Amino acid sequence: MQAITIKLAFFLFFSGILTRVTLSEDSGCRSLIDFCIVVDGSDSISRDDFSTLRKAISSLIDRLNIDKDEGRMGIVVYSSKIARKVPLTSDKWTLQKEAEKLPHPRDGTNTALGIETMKELFQASPRPGVPKVGIVVTDGISKNTTETVIQANLTKDLGINMFSVGVSQLIDMPELIGIASSERQVLTVDSFDALARNIEELVLLVCPTSPVPTTTMKPAPTPPPTQAPISGPCDKCKMQNGVGYNPHPDDCDKFTQCYFGGENQIMAVYRQCPFGQYWDQGMLTCRPSAEVNCPNDKCRHPRLLSYPYQGTTSCRAYWKCNFGKAIGMCCPEGYEYNAFGGCVKSKKCNDTCPPQLINEGPCDKRPSWKNEKGFEQYVYGFGWVDMPCAPGSRFDCNTCECSLHTSFLPGRVCRPEVHIPFDKNCKDESGKAVYVENIDVTLTGTGLGYFNGNTSKLIIPRFANVEHYSDFVIKMRFMDVTGGVRGMVSNGDCCSNEASLKMVKSERNIHYLAKCSRGATSTFYLPFIPGNWNEAYYMHDTKKLEGKVNGIGMEKWAYGSLRRSVYGPLKKSAAGLQIGFVKGFENFHGYMDYVTIYMCRPTHLR
Repeated sequence: MQAITIKLAFFLFFSGILTRVTLSEDSGCRSLIDFCIVVDGSDSISRDDFSTLRKAISSLIDRLNIDKDEGRMGIVVYSSKIARKVPLTSDKWTLQKEAEKLPHPRDGTNTALGIETMKELFQASPRPGVPKVGIVVTDGISKNTTETVIQANLTKDLGINMFSVGVSQLIDMPELIGIASSERQVLTVDSFDALARNIEELVLLVCPTSPVPTTTMKPAPTPPPTQAPISGPCDKCKMQNGVGYNPHPDDCDKFTQCYFGGENQIMAVYRQCPFGQYWDQGMLTCRPSAEVNCPNDKCRHPRLLSYPYQGTTSCRAYWKCNFGKAIGMCCPEGYEYNAFGGCVKSKKCNDTCPPQLINEGPCDKRPSWKNEKGFEQYVYGFGWVDMPCAPGSRFDCNTCECSLHTSFLPGRVCRPEVHIPFDKNCKDESGKAVYVENIDVTLTGTGLGYFNGNTSKLIIPRFANVEHYSDFVIKMRFMDVTGGVRGMVSNGDCCSNEASLKMVKSERNIHYLAKCSRGATSTFYLPFIPGNWNEAYYMHDTKKLEGKVNGIGMEKWAYGSLRRSVYGPLKKSAAGLQIGFVKGFENFHGYMDYVTIYMCRPTHLR
């Protein structure tokens, strides 16, 4: 089985810092695009601010290529309910009239409903091959952050490129990052007036960088494969000394390091270049950014002056654009880097710069697939040499060192807390006699449990009000029968107990969510094979959320601000663990081979 772990420990956001020039009336986005804006109409927005927002949307319509057989735009205004939705249309006159009279409901902030409605607008009027862009404008925290992030992930799963705009100082940065397709597609401004003044920058951010032909050829039908292809971060990697390297999919100053073992074992880690350097795939090393031609370099845009430095919590670090090349820079002492403002005076910013970065440079070590208590280190002239870790520790590819973990203590054996094999019944067979409530899950007689997609679910009260101060692992093998969005696992119920743990299945992905005790949320998704057997893991170790589906894995740390990590154990829920059910989604429809739950980390996952 493959074993891939991808670390995403860089949790900063992107705000475009663009030149202060006045563009001509005919400037703007000239690319073919389907665009939808989701507007917060809650009671925290004043009458004057909402009027300013209407004008900003009208200006946005002017600068997008809205016309017959070209660009289209839709609008959603939400509060506690949907106040107005304008389907995708190429009629600019209609859009302008709608923008002028957008209702201001002034109720709650149900951002999840707004995003879901936008998704429905795209689904109701698809145009294959045309870039789809969605943007959410909000001034505060949504009613249900977890549902908001899940709806955003489901929207992104349809190929919609998501941006988020936070207005005011009351924004929830982790939620904005969860909404956007990448951390650099988050924009923050202090007021709606500032948003209106920077509408040109917003257009440049959402406009596709490559124009799409206005006419498309309908491809010949292709017989569906028996298994959906799954791509990984190590595909077509370049090898050196038995280790593979690939560029990072988004960021020029990061790269992917790949390790390969026997029996199709693969492990991939995202690593960070030193300050001011980009990854050079041709030379397989990090080099000064000005000397590397990176296709994702944001400074290739002629109007971009500077932007925040990702991968560091330093308030002084930023990238400066110089003739189309990015150069790592530091604000002077007593200053901090600010979106739309550059270096500004600050009494609070005392960070060192250049900063110390996480996982800096290539790692000269690799896991020992035969010896879990050690690692291999590359020594010039000798090749890979076996090295031991100290007792009670294990080699961690993410940190490139041996790490201590309670699950690694000598003599400790991790045993299941619950094991449901669906052989003779739906009871726990771990030996601990944990009670499992079965609601309409039937047995096939061949060692499988059948979930009918309507009422079927398993409830395990053992995990209600549990303090998660150790590893928590869920392992399951499943095969879906019906496509669409279905709940897999959660620790919430149908009533007032909000889930802090969720797995939701969409057409081709498993969506993961974890909310920690301090309020921060982590989300990501991994591909699975529809209509086939899949093995999936959900893991949380009090610091980060991890997932794995058919050997392809990912990690994500939770951060609540630019400088203060707020990771912690999973938030306690008064509801038990529910298998096949997630509030707000249809129940799982398909078969399960087994469900196993640990409150420690099994040896094969270390």
